[in-house]
Amino acid sequence: MEESRSAPPIQTDIEQRVLATAERFARANGYTGAPFDDETRLISTGLLSSLEVIELIMEVEDEFGIEFFERELSLDILDRVGELAQAVERKLTR
Repeated sequence: MEESRSAPPIQTDIEQRVLATAERFARANGYTGAPFDDETRLISTGLLSSLEVIELIMEVEDEFGIEFFERELSLDILDRVGELAQAVERKLTR
């Protein structure tokens, strides 16, 4: 019997743009590691400082023409790129 394997999730345009923005920002700040994916951790791994994460959020806001309120950004959202992409999608679909 053949094992069925599920296809990897298809990233939306928004997810791709958030990943690209985050990776571009990190590389401009000295990051030289592997390409970003949804699971890339920014704070807990020390990849970005807390100030750099705030600067990244500002870049994402500019990229998408949105503004986050402080109450909308938990540590999980700020730490994991995939969570940030989901927060952008939620903001854009309101």
